[in-house]
This record gives sequence, C-alpha cells and structure tokens, in this order.
Amino acid sequence: MSDRLLKALLVMLLIAAPSLAQTAAELRHKYGEPERLSPKSSQILVERYMVRGSITMTAKFAGSSARACELRIEPRRTRTQNSKRVDVMSEFESEQVIKELAPDDARGRLIKSSNAEFGCSTVRFGDYERVMIAVTSRCEAQGGGTYFVKIRWKDTVCEQIDRQASMAVVNGNSVN
Repeated sequence: MSDRLLKALLVMLLIAAPSLAQTAAELRHKYGEPERLSPKSSQILVERYMVRGSITMTAKFAGSSARACELRIEPRRTRTQNSKRVDVMSEFESEQVIKELAPDDARGRLIKSSNAEFGCSTVRFGDYERVMIAVTSRCEAQGGGTYFVKIRWKDTVCEQIDRQASMAVVNGNSVN
C-alpha cells in the first residue's frame, strides 16, 4: 500500500471512531485487577485501578463497547492523624498519566482551553474534539501538586445517561 493510502485509512479510522478510550480489558491488562465500585445492577460499571504506587484511577464504563467514558485520576487515599492534610500528585506524574490514558493523537483538535481559580486552587480545562480534560491543582504557595484529573470522553453512553438523569431532575422525576 502507498503511504498516501495508509494515511487516508488512518484519518478515516480516527474520524469514524467515537472514542479511543481504553476498554476494561485493556485497563486490566495494563494495571491489574480492579476494585469494583458499582452495584451489578447499575447501567454504568465503575472500577478503581492502581495506576502507580500512589495514584488510583476510577473508571466508568457504559454500553456494549465496554470503553471507558470517564476516568478520575487522584492520589491514593492515605490515613493520617492530621485531618487537614490533603494528598496531591506531582504535576509531572499527573501529566504522564494523562498522556498514557488520553494520548494527544486520541484527543482530536483542541477546541478551547480555560482556567478557573479559586483561592489557592486552579482548574485547567482542555476541551478537545473527542475528550474533555480537567486538572485541579494546588498553588505553589501551598506546595503545588495536582488534586485530581478528570478525563471525559465525548459522545458516550455515560453522557446520554447523565443527560437523561439531568432531564428527569429538571422535570421533577426522581432518579434511582
């Protein structure tokens, strides 16, 4: 095959793929057996993986594709005597995990980015064609670091379920 044909096929694959998020099987292969957090009767499967020794990832899966639709990366919870202590990941570690789970080529074109600051905390948003990434971090004056990262793949069953739940609340229906 010619280089031009291979490039055209790759572009078609990227355009046709609604999500390039990992499947539950791929995440299990990469990070080991997860802890299941959702009840078996739930429409959405929620599992927690150990990504690094001190970092966990909570993944939501929905639909028959079994691809992750939302990932939350955060430092592993530790018990301390000081209840005011807040664990963070290094910014370098969090960026490495983001690149591993949502590589640049899987995100699509950057649509917009923004920051929101709340005292000594900042939330950085990156809205891409296929994914939204939010990084919540602590200011350097308090030691820096990342509290958590949320990666949300677009056009997934998770979004449809969330929209249905939101509409039910707006319309006054209870949601179970």
